[in-house]
Amino acid sequence: MQHVHTLDARSRRAVARHLLALPAADRHLRFGAALTDRVIAEHVRMLDFRADRVLAARGPRGRILGLAHVAVAGATADVGLSVAADARGRGLGTSLFAAATTAARAAGCTRVAMHYLAWNHAVQRIAQRAGMRIVQDAGSADAYLDIGATAGTARGPADALPSAAAARAGGAAAGGPRCLGQAEKTGYNSNLAGA
Repeated sequence: MQHVHTLDARSRRAVARHLLALPAADRHLRFGAALTDRVIAEHVRMLDFRADRVLAARGPRGRILGLAHVAVAGATADVGLSVAADARGRGLGTSLFAAATTAARAAGCTRVAMHYLAWNHAVQRIAQRAGMRIVQDAGSADAYLDIGATAGTARGPADALPSAAAARAGGAAAGGPRCLGQAEKTGYNSNLAGA
C-alpha cells in the first residue's frame, strides 16, 4: 500500500503540475470534461485546503503520482481521484480512496460519495471493492458509502455548506444563490485506468 500524505496550500503548484500533466482523455474522466489548462489552474487556485482535504501519493523525487480531493460538505465528503498514467496498476487509486475515507471520517463525515462517468471502470472497481452503493443514470454514476464518524471529532468550517443535493439544486434549496456542490468542487472522478 502506497503512503499517502495530506497536503496544504504550500503544495498548490505541485497539485497544478499533476492535474495539468493529465492528457485530455484523463481530464475528461477526472472532471467530466476535457478542461483547458486555464480552467484547471483556476480549479487549483480555488482549492480550499482548510475546509477540504487534499491527499497525495508521491514518487521517489517528490512528484505527485496520485491525488485525492476530499470535498467536505456537512456530513458528506465527495472524493475526486487522479493517478498519473505511469503510476497506474499499482493500487494507488485504492490507497488514495482508503486515505480519503479515513480523512473524511476524521473530519466528522459519516458518508463518502464519488460521482464519475459510467465508463470509468477503474473508479467503478474501487467503488465496488469498497462496498459502495452505486446508482447509474444516463452515462454517469454516483457511489455512496456510509462510514460513521470517529467519536469526538471536531467539525470544521465546511459544516456551514449546504448538502450536495441542495447545492446542486441551487436557489432557495441551497439557501440563496447557487453554491458549488461537492461533485462540482472535486470535478467528476478520476482517471484511474487500471488502478
